[in-house]
Amino acid sequence: DKLYDQDIWLTNSVQQTSSREIRHRLISWDRTSIQYPLHMIYSIATTVIDAGGWNTEYRRTNVTVAQERAVDGDHYQFGRGYFSTHADSHFYSVRKGGDQQPDPRSMSSTSRDYRDNFGSCYRAGMTSNNGTITGLSKGEGCRDDHNGVVWFAHPDGSPDNLDWEH
Repeated sequence: DKLYDQDIWLTNSVQQTSSREIRHRLISWDRTSIQYPLHMIYSIATTVIDAGGWNTEYRRTNVTVAQERAVDGDHYQFGRGYFSTHADSHFYSVRKGGDQQPDPRSMSSTSRDYRDNFGSCYRAGMTSNNGTITGLSKGEGCRDDHNGVVWFAHPDGSPDNLDWEH
């Protein structure tokens, strides 16, 4: 009998600062910090049989993955002033299988969250078990448990239309 375990932690961070000017007049400024942590656990219990050739029986296999993305921003836009934003997304998945697994299953969850200092709040999530959606959520934790985003916010990261005159 052999047991193999691997526990991996990775993270990546990026920071970006940009400013836009027209005729030496600041019209917008952004500083964005992004983090991408990843945690993966891989565990497998096997029986290796040498009967004139190698044969492997997988008794228990467990794979767990947790991935996150967090984006924090400080922004300035002419006519609107300063504001800050936070967006994050989470993904979590577990897969258990094998001949001797007492509880074989596959389950996962994902969630999205956005908020800013103007009162915007957007939250959504989904869970699944063995390929079937078992839960959906929208707005939970926001005011009156409803999503609400101010008109000039971009929780999806899309660019702002500055309506520059030509």
